[in-house]
Amino acid sequence: AVWHPPAKFLGETVRAVKAIFAAWEGQSPLDFRGEFHTHTLMPPNFNPGPNPFGPPPVLMGALGPIMTRTAAEVADGLLVMPFNTVRHFTDRTLPAIEEGLRRSDRTMAQFPIIPQMMVAVGHTDQQLRAAVDGVAFLIAFYGSTPAYRPVLDAEGWGGAHHELNRLSKIGDFAGMRALITDEMVERIGVVGSPSECAAEIGRRFGDVADEVCCYFPAYEPDAATVAALV
Repeated sequence: AVWHPPAKFLGETVRAVKAIFAAWEGQSPLDFRGEFHTHTLMPPNFNPGPNPFGPPPVLMGALGPIMTRTAAEVADGLLVMPFNTVRHFTDRTLPAIEEGLRRSDRTMAQFPIIPQMMVAVGHTDQQLRAAVDGVAFLIAFYGSTPAYRPVLDAEGWGGAHHELNRLSKIGDFAGMRALITDEMVERIGVVGSPSECAAEIGRRFGDVADEVCCYFPAYEPDAATVAALV
């Protein structure tokens, strides 16, 4: 088997999808020939024709610097992984975005960044405790995966990865949860009342993002609470 860098493969996939969209828009015949993908046939019965709203943007999700740079080079926007911190985003994500945009001769204003956030929100102590537990369980799952260790390393928590990974292999999910501190939940996610969470999300991403995708893992806030975040 031949191993191909995932970022290289996905970068070409984005280009291939855009070539198909361009063919549907009538901008050019379909003739995409890459290292991994070849698309040269577009029968009329497979062609829906131009989209009245224009071709949809192609967004990429990324965490590491190579995939993030690739997204900024070829995609129409970036979905920032929810397992992240301010330090990791500032020190690793933003420089990779800037390099990718430089390669594609674009600016930040031309490239939407959509952060995804794990949010522990509630009005009462009981609600907040349940929300924090939900976020902590998801953080433990992410943290057990080797690809996500750089986020923990950025905060000086890299040592927790080994134990999380070990516990995941024996199914000790309660033990994994116990390793996630309130500080980890607050740095990777956001915690508080709706107004506190909204203010913290704005503080972290207000300068680079117009929208944020909020996760409420393993709990369901009421509609009024969610509306108060907007």
